[in-house]
Amino acid sequence: GRCEYVLAMDCEEKAWFVYGSFDTCSTHGRGACLVSVTLYVNHDIAIEVSRGMLVNYDGKRVHVPEKGLQTITGKDGSVVYLFLRDDWMVLKFNNGGDTHYELRWDGLMSAQILLGKNAPRTCGLCGNANEDPTDDFQLRWSGRLPRAWRNSGTAGRSTEGGGARKPLDCPSGNGRKSFQRR
Repeated sequence: GRCEYVLAMDCEEKAWFVYGSFDTCSTHGRGACLVSVTLYVNHDIAIEVSRGMLVNYDGKRVHVPEKGLQTITGKDGSVVYLFLRDDWMVLKFNNGGDTHYELRWDGLMSAQILLGKNAPRTCGLCGNANEDPTDDFQLRWSGRLPRAWRNSGTAGRSTEGGGARKPLDCPSGNGRKSFQRR
């Protein structure tokens, strides 16, 4: 069925959130696929990207440039840059200082959330990005693993080499490090 989840968010300042909207996508009705992603920045900007590389901001369709970038400025001065890189549509945003982030969307059902240098603590379905897969499913408030996860037999196993798979294409430690060097 239809549902929405926080894929990732700034758990310290609450300055940005990335929500994923899922819908039924299988022929037998028992699968769910990511159909759109919404980025909220500084309670000022909300941008939804959906299938077909569609971008909506402030109730209007935004053009995705084939070359160069589109600048989206919120009413309170927040800025998000929209551009294409390889096969990805990219929303690049900043939370002040030298910390920048990228939300990448393939236009169908795959998203990547890349954290910049000095990123605050994050949480959501993509985990907390501390390069320790054993704590990626901890509950935000208690810090404990959900009972279903503890009892699944996969708790504490690495996502590498046959362990539990991550729910989305969230950046791994190596991906984050190469992104930070840009």
